Amino acid sequence: GTPMHQKMAFPLVCLMMPMLGFAVVLDLHARRFARGAFTGLIIAIGYYLLEGFMVSLGQDNHIPSVVAGWTTLVVFTAIVLYLIGRLEKIGN
Repeated sequence: GTPMHQKMAFPLVCLMMPMLGFAVVLDLHARRFARGAFTGLIIAIGYYLLEGFMVSLGQDNHIPSVVAGWTTLVVFTAIVLYLIGRLEKIGN
């Protein structure tokens, strides 16, 4: 069920989170430190809240376990891609 999909998604999450941190750290140099640090903290908290919510829905069989296990990764990968795209605009 859901725990199996969480375990399968975990290695990708381990790749995605450092990329997220990289995007936030680079943003720290281009913008104010406090704003970048706060953004990183909010994103990390948001990840764990969404993950817990999705697991809860998957365990209660409100949504399929595949959706529960992978949605958080997909959402935060989209956030990483957005932040990295924004960094490319800053660099130009």
